[in-house]
Amino acid sequence: MEILSACGALKMNMRKIIILISLACLVALSISSVQASNENVTLQSADHDALNSQIPVDGSADEIAKQIEKAEDGDIVDLGENRQYNINNDSITISKKITLKGSNVTITSKSSEGGLRLQGNDITILGITFKNPVEPKEDSSILSGKAIYATETSNLVIDGCQFINYECGIDILDSNNTTIKNCSFTNTTLYGDNVNQIFPIFEEIPSELEVFCEDQTNLNTTGKISKEIKILAKQIVGKTKGIEAVKKLAIWVSKNIVHETAEGFYQSPLTTLQRKLGNCCCHSELFLQLCASLGYTNQFDMYIVHVGTMEFGKRHFFTVVGNLCVDTDKRNPWGRGGGVNKQVYSITKYPYLPLIRKY
Repeated sequence: MEILSACGALKMNMRKIIILISLACLVALSISSVQASNENVTLQSADHDALNSQIPVDGSADEIAKQIEKAEDGDIVDLGENRQYNINNDSITISKKITLKGSNVTITSKSSEGGLRLQGNDITILGITFKNPVEPKEDSSILSGKAIYATETSNLVIDGCQFINYECGIDILDSNNTTIKNCSFTNTTLYGDNVNQIFPIFEEIPSELEVFCEDQTNLNTTGKISKEIKILAKQIVGKTKGIEAVKKLAIWVSKNIVHETAEGFYQSPLTTLQRKLGNCCCHSELFLQLCASLGYTNQFDMYIVHVGTMEFGKRHFFTVVGNLCVDTDKRNPWGRGGGVNKQVYSITKYPYLPLIRKY
């Protein structure tokens, strides 16, 4: 039986963690665990407002689409205050260099193609709550739909928004230089390519996690880093340094280690490397040992995030590097936190593991 453990050092460093959870995610957070970060965010758009034309929107979701169609590059489409727009199964497309903003505005949508479909450069979304009108049941796997689906975008900014009850709150593909800040994810997650910032920093340890920080009796650390792993890490990164080197290591693990279904930390990172097989725990541990062999776990705060429950088949493990989710058990690991709609169960800072290893 697996025994949960955690890292006492986490309490001192939690301010540096940026998570999801919702989760690549991610990570998606439960409603109870994100109340502190779900407050309305004050928009910081005054400078932008003063420099560009503002187009007010009044009425239905169709009116949003009409005003977006009329807008020119640099315009601000203002959804007003204290309003709700119902898109339902439809999608609204934005392909211009505009800002879409609101104050205490909610857009409800449940389209699998995205309530907002974004494609193009310099699009900004400010201060909007996106909510799936279909309330989740106890089994969170029934969640569906995407709030925002962005493809081939550049310089996309999503600021001060909330995402609630989606299979995927934001899905970003084939895009560059995306910034997501001051956003919260409840029962949802984010998948993204080249995302600068994902999840809000914890101002204090959530009460749901605090017990794991205090229980230091069963802490368990990763095994010794083998010579083979040290040599491989140098070969993978070459002359690359810093976060780009870490990214290379994550991509290598994602591409070269095939997923297999198994429980916990059942084999050493060296065995994972030799077999080229492993579960999400093995993927995470091998990736972190590769980083540690080059000193990057000292340069960047690195954690293993456990989402879901302690029950096998209803949990997932991935890593956080600095403020970025990295899920090497996924095809595109960088900026992704898997486990989608599961709440955070525990967070442990490397070299500690969230479960007792069996090797």
